[in-house]
Amino acid sequence: MLPTSDKPGLNSDVPLAPRPRPQLPLRRELASPPSSSIVRLIRFLLAPPRPACSLLCTRCRVFLSAAPVSRSSPFSRHHRLSTSVLPPVQQHARQRFYRCGSPGDAKAVCYPEHQADRSWDNVGLLLENDHAVPAVESHLRHRVLLTNDLTPDVVDEAIMYNVSVVVSYHPIIFRGLKSLTKSDPQQDILMRLIKQNIAVYCPHTALDAASGGLNDWLAEQVRDTAHELGCTKSVIDVVQPLRGATAAEEAKTNTRPSPWTQKENLVGYGRRIILGDTVDVWQLIRGVAARLGGLQHVLVARPWKRQRLSDDGVLNLVDGVAVCAGSGFSVLKDVAADDRVRVVITGEMSHHEALHFAMRGVWVVCVLHSRSERLFLEQRLQGQLAQALRESPDYHCPGATVLVSERDRDPFEIWDVARPPPKRQSDNPGRFSV
Repeated sequence: MLPTSDKPGLNSDVPLAPRPRPQLPLRRELASPPSSSIVRLIRFLLAPPRPACSLLCTRCRVFLSAAPVSRSSPFSRHHRLSTSVLPPVQQHARQRFYRCGSPGDAKAVCYPEHQADRSWDNVGLLLENDHAVPAVESHLRHRVLLTNDLTPDVVDEAIMYNVSVVVSYHPIIFRGLKSLTKSDPQQDILMRLIKQNIAVYCPHTALDAASGGLNDWLAEQVRDTAHELGCTKSVIDVVQPLRGATAAEEAKTNTRPSPWTQKENLVGYGRRIILGDTVDVWQLIRGVAARLGGLQHVLVARPWKRQRLSDDGVLNLVDGVAVCAGSGFSVLKDVAADDRVRVVITGEMSHHEALHFAMRGVWVVCVLHSRSERLFLEQRLQGQLAQALRESPDYHCPGATVLVSERDRDPFEIWDVARPPPKRQSDNPGRFSV
């Protein structure tokens, strides 16, 4: 029989004391990426370098761990955050987003994911990057690329400009994948991004529904065009408020042609713009098309009912417009019964959906799906995201850069068959002014 040790152990009669819990969080216990808002998640994905450390920082509550770095890297004595044990923050603070307007006029808006239509949409972080892998050129890794669609051309851009995160408005993954092969273009895109350690975040309908989001921006184009045509008053409300929202009852009147003040609780899908004066429908369509990137052609379905006449006999006067970015029939179909709305502007509709409105006396204007969305990235989201990343106290990289893709384009082109086809946009050399 083996002798019994005097010290507590396997051979001792003294019961073992419970093993103390480690003070440092283990890698397998680390929290998953936050998903409450675009800015907080992108801060997590960019993960700026920190001095090498293996302790839990009591000031920021972030676990830092040294990561293997190539000797050729000038940052070999630094590392990246390996996780996101984030400081306890109020929920509304985590969802805060800053809108970039005139100097000193930054206003907080939120694009929280819970406003998305998850019954069919796939929003949030769809592809996560590895924070333990440092960039060879770390100063170039603090870049975010905005795009409407994540295509192979856009992936080439993301790799060429060494970005950390791609924010793609449309989700690259809608349904479950059964494999990852290079023969499938969608799967090949994901594999290339994984290889380059680039994350993908998709806001989609969260951006549609949010106050100050995509549909508000589209409504502003209609309102500003009407103001240029002499309309001095307008009221904007939501077509489909989210459950529990009272945005339609809290819409405010704008009496001057100045940038529209963002209204809290204006949350939901689609926007209705009621004008104080009538405007000519052709001039309204032409003005909105010019504001959406100087469009030369749009699809128009004329109403079959008799049009309103002005006192001087001018046809086609309207004083109410409904808008919805993208494919808008499911959101706008009920506005045909609203006598105040005589025009709907959206990205696309099917043949029979356009007939639904035309037979009820409503004009239909389709500008193509992504053309109703893409310019928002440059005119609104780029400034919002850049200012939020630079001014956030939780993010220590004032040099963060937000780029808008130059290779992103609508898959449809309108050809004049009497002339040779135009040159493909993707054939032009891409460039950024960083």
